[in-house]
Amino acid sequence: MNKAVATVKNLTVVNSMIARYMVKGFLLKKKYKDPLEWRRHAVKYVGQVARDMLKFLNFDIQYNYSRPDLFANGKKYFMVCNHMSYMDIPFLSAGEDAVFVTSVEMQNTPFLGDIAGFGVSYFVERRDRSKGPVDGKDVAK
Repeated sequence: MNKAVATVKNLTVVNSMIARYMVKGFLLKKKYKDPLEWRRHAVKYVGQVARDMLKFLNFDIQYNYSRPDLFANGKKYFMVCNHMSYMDIPFLSAGEDAVFVTSVEMQNTPFLGDIAGFGVSYFVERRDRSKGPVDGKDVAK
């Protein structure tokens, strides 16, 4: 198979994965009216999609935790990281159930805002520091 055909095939598969993700995300939002119940189901789904996508892209990922006890027995934790590329989010989602925090600017970006919203992102107002304490309380729920 020549390189152009392989590229088109890969883009077709990735685009179909994104389309399924968007449809299922939309359906989950419709099914679970309670935001916390929706979030629980959506987080699991996002992790599965991330694992499927990374497997398709031939990534062999191994997670090494310096403190595995922090991630044992369903403990909840708050992880802060500054991502370096668009691939960091699938890597993090594939390894652990995760809810991401991003800006309201992302929420308002066509298509990407929808992907982030179905991906259980929590949107915060970064331009107004006075909203930080309120946003922090909401994220803790």
